[in-house]
Amino acid sequence: LAQARRDTVITYYWPLSDQDPATSRTTALKRTLSQWQGFVSADLLRVHPELDGHIENIDVRVWGHAMIRPTPGFIWGDARASATAHQPPIYFAHSDLSGISIFEEAYCRGQSAGTLAARSLA
Repeated sequence: LAQARRDTVITYYWPLSDQDPATSRTTALKRTLSQWQGFVSADLLRVHPELDGHIENIDVRVWGHAMIRPTPGFIWGDARASATAHQPPIYFAHSDLSGISIFEEAYCRGQSAGTLAARSLA
């Protein structure tokens, strides 16, 4: 009947953005599972020492995906502006159109594209 559960799952994300993408991929794939587990555990315990002795398992997925890394001038520049130019009946909706890859940007871009598409169908 307990209202609070003590067991939980934590999702941990490490972007590997301190090197160029090719080097980061090579580094990520060369690490063994136990090396990744040690790395994640040490980093988590540094910030949350109360987790010591409570971590039961660390699953690791090396998952590379495209994610925008804006350079100076990109957000207000021509490249981003041209990427946001809709081509009816195609309307673009992606967080990268704002120059930063976060959920809120994806949500707003999706709503905006949906509104434009609905207007064009009306």
